[in-house]
Amino acid sequence: MMYNEHDFLDRFAAASADGFQAVEYLFPYAYDAAELRHRLDDHHLEQVLFNAPAGAWECGERGMAALRSRACPTATSPTGVGSTSATCS
Repeated sequence: MMYNEHDFLDRFAAASADGFQAVEYLFPYAYDAAELRHRLDDHHLEQVLFNAPAGAWECGERGMAALRSRACPTATSPTGVGSTSATCS
C-alpha cells in the first residue's frame, strides 16, 4: 500500500502529484461515491480497480463470492452487493 502517511481521501492528491494517472484501492465503501468521483476528477485520475466487499472482516471473512447465502443483493445492503452483517462464531 502506498501513501499510508495520508488519510485515504488525501491519497488522490498525493498520487497525482507523483505523476500517477490511475489509482486502485481496497475497500472504498465507507466513503461517498460522489466524493470519490470528485477526488478522481479533481486530480485527473482514473480508477482502475477496487475490491468487492470483503464481508465481515472482523469475523475472518475475506470475500463473499463463494458464500452462496450472501450472493444475492439486498435492499438493505450499503454496497448493493449483499448483506455485510454476520455473526462471528
